[in-house]
This record gives sequence, structure tokens and C-alpha cells, in this order.
Amino acid sequence: SAPAAHAAAAVSSSPTPSHEQLPKPTAPQTTTSAPSPSQGSQEEKSTEASELDTVMAIQQKQLALLAQGMETIGLTLSAAGGSIPVGTSVQTAPGVLSIEQRVSEIRKHFPTALSVDDFMNRVEVVLADKGFTGNNTIAMSNLCRDESCMILEDKIESVFGSCFATHGLGGVLTCGVIGIKAGLSHSPVMGGKEQYAFFSFPHI
Repeated sequence: SAPAAHAAAAVSSSPTPSHEQLPKPTAPQTTTSAPSPSQGSQEEKSTEASELDTVMAIQQKQLALLAQGMETIGLTLSAAGGSIPVGTSVQTAPGVLSIEQRVSEIRKHFPTALSVDDFMNRVEVVLADKGFTGNNTIAMSNLCRDESCMILEDKIESVFGSCFATHGLGGVLTCGVIGIKAGLSHSPVMGGKEQYAFFSFPHI
């Protein structure tokens, strides 16, 4: 009948594909994108900044602990040459004299005593006027061996460089003639001359 023929025609217009005609399955494709150089540099900078923040935080904690420790022993941190801020109370340990008390006590017995800085400033000016400087002169220091006297030696070396030391207990010269001759062979020779500055002090 006509309807049947029409149905057959309809079926034949969409034939069933053969085995060869079936589409082959394809594997799912995944895409990966490598980070651009700019993204990589930004990530590195971010990591470096994070590490730097961590280091700075640790250092700030260390400084805070240091400041607390110094305040505990009667000192204060100050960027203005070690001056003590107004209103800050400095407490010394029991039985320990403050710097002001020590100076006052020394000047009871030695009214013309100078601080080590004042003394070395005057020595440097006077000797430089006579042609003795750290560039052409070696210092020979004869102090007491006590560690408290090394402050003076440090000040001498800050002006004249490394000293030739002949220290003895109480400031007594005990190196003998050979020791003195050894020191007298270390001076720089400037214009055919050797120049020496001798510092000899008892332990007071």
C-alpha cells in the first residue's frame, strides 16, 4: 500500500551504518598550559617576600628581647649616642656604683683625673701637632695586665693602630732590654726616621 511504501522509503533514507562506517571512539583530550615566565617570576617574588617578612619578624623579636635584657641591667637603647630618654629611671645592681658615683669617688682622690676619651683626644691633638700620627708612629703600651685596663689600650689603638704591648702586673715593665729592643724594631720608617709613642701607666 502507499503507506507501507512510504514507510519503506523512510527507512531506506536512513540506512543502518555498517561496521566499517561506525565512527571510531576517540580518547578524551586534556589540555595543559605551562605557566608563562611572568607568572613564574611573580610566584618567586611572592615567595621571597614571604620569606623576608618571616626573617624580619624574627629579627624584631630578637631586638625586643635584647632591649628588654639591656633595660634589666640598667641600660637603655638610644639612637642619640647612648643618652637616656627623659623620664627613664636607671637602676643599678645592689652594691654597684653608677658611672657618676665612680667619677665622683675618683675625683675625691685625683681631682685632675680625665676620662679615657678626654685623655686620648688631648694626646692625639698634641702629638699630631708635633708630627706623631697613626700613619707614621707606633705606640708602645705598658699597662697593667688587668682586663679593666684593656679599655685604655683599645683607645690607644684606635688612634695609632696596633700597639706593641709590654704589659706587666701593676704596670711594672718586666719585658727587659730584649723586649724593649723588639718593640723598637717595629716602627714604620718615614723619611729615614722611626717614631714611637710610649704609654706607661700604673693600675689605678
